[in-house]
Amino acid sequence: MNTPQRPELDFQATVPALSRRGAELFGDKTLINTDGVERSYRDIEAESRRLAKTLIEAGVGKGTRVAAQFPYGAEWVVAWIAESISDLIARRSAPSLSAHCSMTMPVNVAAP
Repeated sequence: MNTPQRPELDFQATVPALSRRGAELFGDKTLINTDGVERSYRDIEAESRRLAKTLIEAGVGKGTRVAAQFPYGAEWVVAWIAESISDLIARRSAPSLSAHCSMTMPVNVAAP
């Protein structure tokens, strides 16, 4: 059995780095569409950074426990990236499935 080779990345493979890289490469292209409202890679990156900054300024940091509940959609993605940026321990409850959500992720984010 052949094991697939991992691609070489020119960035650190973390959630915050992947978010930044997506914003750099794909900018205003749609990352997520929830109930017909499209959000770009750049939008999600900026919102995640703002939320992370707010959390850090409120004293939330490495090891802080936070619970959050969001329906699947842009807010959930923003919270997930922000929690990675601020290095907190999050417990997300099962999201509501009421919103219709689709997400577009590139297969190879290492290629320009």
